[in-house]
Amino acid sequence: MSALHAVPNPGDDEPPGEELVDDEDQEHDLADDEDAGEESLPGRAFTMPDLRPYLDPRGAAGEMAQLGIDVSRRPARAAGRGLANLLRRFPNGSGVLLQLLVSWLTGTRGKSGGSLVYRLGGAAAVGYCLCRAVALWPLRALLGLAVAWILGAALADRWDAAEAERRRRRGKGKGKAKGKGKPKRPDPEVADEETPADDVDEEEEEEAPEEAVPGPTPEDITKALHALVGSGSGVLFTTLRDHLELPSTKAVKALLKEVGIPSRPGVRAVAGNGPGIHRRDFPVLASLGGVPLGGDVVADEQPTANANNAARGLRVERYGESCVIVHNPERIDRRN
Repeated sequence: MSALHAVPNPGDDEPPGEELVDDEDQEHDLADDEDAGEESLPGRAFTMPDLRPYLDPRGAAGEMAQLGIDVSRRPARAAGRGLANLLRRFPNGSGVLLQLLVSWLTGTRGKSGGSLVYRLGGAAAVGYCLCRAVALWPLRALLGLAVAWILGAALADRWDAAEAERRRRRGKGKGKAKGKGKPKRPDPEVADEETPADDVDEEEEEEAPEEAVPGPTPEDITKALHALVGSGSGVLFTTLRDHLELPSTKAVKALLKEVGIPSRPGVRAVAGNGPGIHRRDFPVLASLGGVPLGGDVVADEQPTANANNAARGLRVERYGESCVIVHNPERIDRRN
């Protein structure tokens, strides 16, 4: 049997229950317990390697500095050229701008709508606004007006140059069209000075074409063929060309065609073989022809030479294209 004894201050202790526990403290306590037997190592710092033996930044710094100077000079030069261009265009552009304003006010340029009163009223209103702006903001207004006038003058000068180029091209095109339609007439004063009338007449007389030399006649061609044939069977075109002094063999063919003498693609001539005229196609010489004998002639009787018969000589009779009979009186006389 247990004995009962008194408990000191039984109501002072709080009953056990749930409470929050710090995890970081527990992890720290566990780490301290685990590492209690190990020695702590010294920590290593993160350091950059020394690259000075491999790359010297001073050269790159010098190049970057020179590049910066060049880049800063280019805008300055461009600005200087632009300013010089504006100043060069300013005088002419100002005159053109004034002319445009005056022509707009007078109605000679621009659209025909609107009367002169309305235009003058609009110009007066714009002038009043500008004067008020100058009165309220003197420096800013004057600076803005100066910049606007300089830019407007430059634009007006460029417009004037473009118009002049357009007019020049239009005039050049009209001149070409007129030149195509009508021949250009020389200036009479220049013509009188450079080419007097007497000299022109003399030059025209000197430059007048000479009378055309008559070509060879059919009789000349016939004589040439009979003279050149020799022991061959024909005459070449080249041989006949040289003999008649013609410019080419085409002229020889045209002449033969005109007089009615046929040609062949190949004949045997003294100079060689080639295209020409065969001796069978030669026309009869006029001296071998003649007037036929008049009346009948009795055997063993010679014809008397009078106006009605031909003189003594060869007489040729042609039958067809390939048969030719030559009558030789000398052979008859010898035979008699």
